[in-house]
Order: sequence, then structure tokens, then C-alpha cells
Amino acid sequence: MMGKRVSCVLLVLALSVSARAEDPAEIVETSGVRGGLVVVIGVDDADTLAAYRANNSYLVHGLDTDSEKVAAVREQLVEKGLYGKVSVDVFDGKTLPYVDRLVNLVVSGVECPVPELEIARVLAPRGVAVIAGQVFVKPWPD
Repeated sequence: MMGKRVSCVLLVLALSVSARAEDPAEIVETSGVRGGLVVVIGVDDADTLAAYRANNSYLVHGLDTDSEKVAAVREQLVEKGLYGKVSVDVFDGKTLPYVDRLVNLVVSGVECPVPELEIARVLAPRGVAVIAGQVFVKPWPD
């Protein structure tokens, strides 16, 4: 079983291509993902986080290790009436709080502290990770 997981990650990394988009809406469009759960690792403000919700087909969850930043962004989301459709939580920086194969898109604008195996674990088949300007697509299982 472990061999399958490792080979899956290698396939994900082999499909790396440069991402041209930096704008959240462009990242979503370029990813090819057409809905589902979008996870943003590292949050700065509610507007940027909310921009990953291209339409009602998306649910956005921001994660950050800084509890003060998370509290400020959460307050902004509540004030804008977006909380629920877009949410934010504190995490440990290493383990993503999702079951296997749940997430459709993972985004991190800087080098991501989360291990590649962990990102591969939560990505759904054909899910996409855009990490530090690189796009990784999880292959469909055999």
C-alpha cells in the first residue's frame, strides 16, 4: 500500500508545469477545476481568500499557522457576509485537516510547509495543487 502512495506522488510531481497566473480567479480558471473544495494555505485577507470562490460550485477553506491572522480574516469574512461559503482555520503547518481524496484544489502562493505526500493524500483524483507557481495534477488511480 505504501508503494502505491509513493508512486502516486512521483506521478504528481512528474506532471509539473509552470503556472502563469497569480490572481486567485486566474489560478482557479487555469487549474481546470470546476468546483468542489479549494484549500488555500497561507491567508492574508478576506478578499484574496474569497476570490478563490469563482461561483456557487466552490467552497473555500483557508489555513494558516498564525492564529491572530486567522482571527482577523475570519472577522473580515463575517463582516462581508461570506463566512460559511469561505472559511478560515488555524492548522499545524504540516497536516491538512481533511479525509483522503477530498480536496479539488490546493493553493499556496509561497513555498508550502506541508509535505508533498500530505498534499497528495488529500487531493481527489485529477485534483490540482498550485504551489509556489508550479501546478501538479493528481492522476486518476489504476
